[in-house]
Amino acid sequence: MLDAIIRGTLGDAGTAVLDFYIDNALWINAILLFYAFCLVFAKRAYLKIKQAIKADLVQAYGESIMAKREKNFVKAVERHRFNWNMLAKETPIPFISPDNSLLFWFKSPNSLKKHFTAERMFQIFHQAEHPSDHRG
Repeated sequence: MLDAIIRGTLGDAGTAVLDFYIDNALWINAILLFYAFCLVFAKRAYLKIKQAIKADLVQAYGESIMAKREKNFVKAVERHRFNWNMLAKETPIPFISPDNSLLFWFKSPNSLKKHFTAERMFQIFHQAEHPSDHRG
């Protein structure tokens, strides 16, 4: 009875999707679980790389770099030469996923360089230090 009510509510297209899911539930759930595990590991890799970048900046400029205004912070970061190859090797996990993202991409020195721009680094580190400043 409940099945008939659900199928009647879904219509023809929804019923076809439901039947496909019922027939392939194991594979669909396995793929989703695998993706969730990859996402968790990608977020850990991102955190580790983010911490390595912060440590590199603090070592080069001192703890005061984190207190600078955006304009000065961006200038300092643009002058700093990061070793993107070393940062990519911080973790053996081959992909990263930024905070608040459900997507991940493969990690390489070039992808890290494109992602971690000076402006984005300021946003990342300033948000970590002052989370109340970025409420939506």
